Amino acid sequence: MTPRPPSLLDAVLPVVVLILLIALTIWLFGISATDGPLQVALLLSAAFASLIAFKNGYTVAAVADAAVRGVSAAMSAIFILLAVGALIGTWNMAGTIPTVVDYGIRLLNPTIFFLATCAICALIGLVTGSSWTTAGTLGVAFVGMASTSPRTRRSRRSRRSRRTTPPCVPSSTSTDADRRSRSATASIPRRSSSSS
Repeated sequence: MTPRPPSLLDAVLPVVVLILLIALTIWLFGISATDGPLQVALLLSAAFASLIAFKNGYTVAAVADAAVRGVSAAMSAIFILLAVGALIGTWNMAGTIPTVVDYGIRLLNPTIFFLATCAICALIGLVTGSSWTTAGTLGVAFVGMASTSPRTRRSRRSRRSRRTTPPCVPSSTSTDADRRSRSATASIPRRSSSSS
């Protein structure tokens, strides 16, 4: 049997199954989905795509060869990711990233922080030729700088105070004024009626 080209439904169905399985996994497991259930969803969607290929007349050997070709095409990206992971861990353990965060907080003005971050990351990405390396090293440092910036802490505090105050209650209510006046009058000594 000669393999036939897939129809539009055959081509779209594995992608739809992949999206549905990933969405279901995240809905069921939440943040814990990265601990293993997402990988199961990816494997199940790959198995579904293989079944579609078998339905269209492709042999097991043809599907296996296609899988090997796909993985070998992605090997360079996988090695880059492994190297970036090793570099991030080494820099973090050596104290390089905390040092970059410290110097960045001292040197970067908060008003031009986003512009400086974009320019520095673009330059480093251009020099190294790897956006993954730039995001994994300097990206981590810039996120650390942004989260420890005084302006960021101030805006976080103001957002938190806005969240704790219900929208229907003004920030200075009459009950606060009443409470203050009651505490002020409670501290004034009262005369007893028997002394007069």
